[in-house]
Amino acid sequence: MTFTSRKLKYESRNIVQELHDSLTENQFFLDPQLNMKQVCKLINCSPRKLRSVLKDEMQMKFTDFVNHARINHFLLMVENDTLKRMSIWGIAQESGFGTKNTFYEAFKKIKGTTPANYLRELEEFRKVG
Repeated sequence: MTFTSRKLKYESRNIVQELHDSLTENQFFLDPQLNMKQVCKLINCSPRKLRSVLKDEMQMKFTDFVNHARINHFLLMVENDTLKRMSIWGIAQESGFGTKNTFYEAFKKIKGTTPANYLRELEEFRKVG
């Protein structure tokens, strides 16, 4: 491995770390109008570099990265019994989704099932366990 390739790998890891730190601290994914330029400004990197790092280091596109964070937030809210106070769509909106279609497509892509089926299976699991 050359010095240049080690440097690029180090820079990529730093960007990934900055991205995760900012995700945790700022929860930027909660903004339904979020775009790559906003995130790049937060972590001080170019859109081209962020796109490349996401593809090479995490094997995903920017929207997939954001949607994973949103789905994880949705599931945390569900675990905290938010469903007793809000609808599935209400929680999805609180998690940063701007449209039902985007939420349902992202959920199915990430979890392999619909939110309703997932929650039904979760409830059945809780009863058994």
